[in-house]
Amino acid sequence: MGVKTIIKHVADMKSSGLYNVKVHPNNRLGYYNVGEEKKNEEIKFLYISEVIIIATALYRSPDVSVDTLRRIMDCLENLVEVEGASYLLFLKRHMKRWGIPRKTTRDIRSTINKLWKNLTNNIIPKKVKFSYGNAKYIVSPYFFAWENDELYLIGGTAGQHLKNFKMVEIENLMLVDEEAEPIRKTADYLHYIPDEDFSGRDRGGLTIEFPLDRYIREHIYMASSETLPIEIEIYFRADMKDKILTQFGLIEENICFAEENWDGQKVFSTTITAQENDGLYQWLMQFGDRVKVISPKIVRDNLKQRFCKALNLLG
Repeated sequence: MGVKTIIKHVADMKSSGLYNVKVHPNNRLGYYNVGEEKKNEEIKFLYISEVIIIATALYRSPDVSVDTLRRIMDCLENLVEVEGASYLLFLKRHMKRWGIPRKTTRDIRSTINKLWKNLTNNIIPKKVKFSYGNAKYIVSPYFFAWENDELYLIGGTAGQHLKNFKMVEIENLMLVDEEAEPIRKTADYLHYIPDEDFSGRDRGGLTIEFPLDRYIREHIYMASSETLPIEIEIYFRADMKDKILTQFGLIEENICFAEENWDGQKVFSTTITAQENDGLYQWLMQFGDRVKVISPKIVRDNLKQRFCKALNLLG
């Protein structure tokens, strides 16, 4: 009997209301009936929606090798409902048929494990050193961040600024016999929490006080440089409103109408906060005539130069 046939029969049994069928924790042992008395008991299985979100993110990520992805999906199979198992089977067949040539060949699990144990097992984590591109770094590690289908380490460097490192490009990671610097000593921390009377934990690792989500939003594409985010006034067409609100965590009250009309569409204005670097300019340039920078002048001038260079390449 094929997997799809089994899934259909199990679904029919559950819909009858006479059975409460679950996947056995060891998927190879099949299914079992939880029974009437346990129908309201919490079963720790992932729903199909959760499986799709997790598996698709891992499937798309260039950071996760094919071998690592298969290992993770094998683990997930023991934690999912029937429908979730069918989705994992679909992805496995897709990988076998088409392959994923854009994925890395590196296995970054050991690096992640070392970093996570360092962050969570020590009262004050240790600094880490590693090779990254053609440079070597000694970093106080703080956070993991998933952005644009890639996994990053956010850490503090000797320059007292936070810096973002792609996990897949970190090599030869080792712990240093020196305590990590507390994140509150970085210039970035003072920028995000300028008036805090710090009286909590003095540790270099994970801190609930730092607004990580805001930091990621303001470092577009996780590009980083030795500068702090700045305020940028922009105008944008109505069809860009949802994208702008989502990207920068804004609400309707943060935007207002501008007395302009572009291609028959209403125009809005707002002020965004972002770090001025390649990530910001790449993000702005993709929208062409749908977003206009009003200030500051340095961003307007740099954006013009980049557009002119791109135009010259077209001849």
